[in-house]
Amino acid sequence: MARIIDVIEAPDQGPADMVVRIPQSGSGDFQIGSQVIVRGLRAMYDFELEYQTAMTNQQLAPEVDIVCLMTSLEHAFISSTVVKEIAREGGPLEQFVPPVVSRALVTRLGGARRLP
Repeated sequence: MARIIDVIEAPDQGPADMVVRIPQSGSGDFQIGSQVIVRGLRAMYDFELEYQTAMTNQQLAPEVDIVCLMTSLEHAFISSTVVKEIAREGGPLEQFVPPVVSRALVTRLGGARRLP
């Protein structure tokens, strides 16, 4: 989890006053001090699951807003599993993830980068 937070909070990734927290279990852990939970949606299945989760969280913590962001069409098909496999095999990641994520994956997974 610390690696994910480090990548998200990298200086070139967002506002300096942004604080990122990742729950250890469910998003119900965010009741204390949280104002917004941001979730990503890729496919209809994601929407159904996130809708159920949002309704539950609304009951548990009505003061917390839940924002769901739709992915762009060009990235709707990609999953973290596929991106990790590309990194392991040394393939190009730049078209799928931001540079800071690409560097972190190559460092972590040790894929041999192939020249185009």
